[in-house]
Amino acid sequence: MSKKKSKEEALVDLLKSRKELTLKAKYGKQQGPLVLCPVKDSITGGLLGVKVLSEDDKKKEARVVDGYTSRKITNDITFRYDNIIDRTDWDWIVHNKEIAASREDALQEEVVLFYVDDYKAELEKSVKKKEIIFQAQSLVHKASKDRRLEVCRLFGMDGSYMDPSEVFEFLYDKATNFPEKTIAKFEDDDVKHKILMMDLVNAKVIVKDDETGVYVFGDTKLGSKDETVVQWLKDPQNHDIVREMMIDLAS
Repeated sequence: MSKKKSKEEALVDLLKSRKELTLKAKYGKQQGPLVLCPVKDSITGGLLGVKVLSEDDKKKEARVVDGYTSRKITNDITFRYDNIIDRTDWDWIVHNKEIAASREDALQEEVVLFYVDDYKAELEKSVKKKEIIFQAQSLVHKASKDRRLEVCRLFGMDGSYMDPSEVFEFLYDKATNFPEKTIAKFEDDDVKHKILMMDLVNAKVIVKDDETGVYVFGDTKLGSKDETVVQWLKDPQNHDIVREMMIDLAS
């Protein structure tokens, strides 16, 4: 089983494979430059990502790195693999905690100030997100009035007291801002039974036992989780008891 590469090893390999990398400032063009120096290994005292060279070898190198070496990092700075200075500096720059492999990683770490730009990946992610939003919005458009009201209930909103246009606006807003969740609710095969459970709980036809945390209808135990209760309500074997619940609900 191959050993997983560290972030630093992956970034070094990334420059080698892509031949060119661009760093983006996490906070955009208004973010100032950052001066980086090699990071010292806390165990060995050596410089991470820096080759140990003899005095003779140093004379042959185009770029000799030591503890006083620095590189100014700015928005859109580019490193090229065929440039020996870029390649040499990149080997030690990747060990600085201010550098991340992606925008996603940069947003998760407060200390990160620059990340490797992947325009193609970001574009694909943006397109995919727009496609999902469009799919969610289409479901809202195509849904019947009754279906929209059902999905409203799943979002915790009783749309029966709202104007149809308000229901549409509510769901369209959800589709735009929470497309995955909206799609899941529109495609939920258990929507009717979930709404039934809400109604039964709200009317106290079924209650949750304070000691056991189990939902009950009289002496009948239905389950401790919402999903379990929904499946219980769907089970044909429980049809007669569910009918009793419906009678109590209507009374």
